[in-house]
Amino acid sequence: FLNDSAARIYQRTPGEMIGVNYKTYMTPDESEKIFQVLLEIYQTGCSDQIIDYEIIGRDGAPVACETIITLLRDHQGNPVGFGGVIRNVTDKKRLARQLKESKESYHRVVELAPDAITITRVSDGRYLEVNEVFCQQTGYTYEEVIGRTAMDLNIYADPEDRRQIVAAIRKEGRVSGIRVNFRHRDGSLLHDIVSSRIIQFKGEECLLFVCTLINPLVEAQDALKEREKSYYTILNAAPYGIVIARRSDAACVFVNDAYCERTGYSREETIGRTTKDLNLYVDPTQRDRMVERLERDGKVLG
Repeated sequence: FLNDSAARIYQRTPGEMIGVNYKTYMTPDESEKIFQVLLEIYQTGCSDQIIDYEIIGRDGAPVACETIITLLRDHQGNPVGFGGVIRNVTDKKRLARQLKESKESYHRVVELAPDAITITRVSDGRYLEVNEVFCQQTGYTYEEVIGRTAMDLNIYADPEDRRQIVAAIRKEGRVSGIRVNFRHRDGSLLHDIVSSRIIQFKGEECLLFVCTLINPLVEAQDALKEREKSYYTILNAAPYGIVIARRSDAACVFVNDAYCERTGYSREETIGRTTKDLNLYVDPTQRDRMVERLERDGKVLG
């Protein structure tokens, strides 16, 4: 006996199922699994076991089933057969498989990303997930981070930055390209460009952070500034007047101290103006001839 619901799960009519051995609509491996379960129930008398198995549908596709099997007895208590309550769990199995695959894909993407990625709970700021890059950049292990907050770890060089980011996300929905300074566990600064948005993670409202480390860029900029500082120090120390002007409009962008002393104009009065504005040439045609030679030869000497 089987009812209409069971027949629909098996994708056959009740008439097609009556008297048919289960091996006819299962693979050998599945039928062997069923046999071992039935044998154990028969030998132990323990009923109401839940088992998962697959049958072959009418179209040849597998159908995932979940059944509670009970040992049936006659009026004298002797085992006479088995009864079962069957449920089609194909969709459930497919969703579980897709969820597992999506989680695996998520972890692969996160771990392969070149940037530090973290997920923190909005309500209390606790880390729920971080990738290996984050651990490498901050010096903390995964176990040391999960369940703690950025404040616990003193990650932010300025704790106010996180509060401002959260406030901006709540207003705009996301933030992108914000400069934030973090701290390594040894106290050294980590300069990052941060993008963040609110996501749902494990059923909770969380912040997803993607942090791009720019320490090499900052160090290069600092080195360039030092070079420029040294360069201008040398120019300022020169005993003769030096002026640097834009080629596009001839406006001064730098003058040294000797130039200011000779012309009587301060640096503030000179920067952004031209020599013509200041009426420095006794004969303005001299400047025009000099510019002409510069355009032609690339330099003017003597």
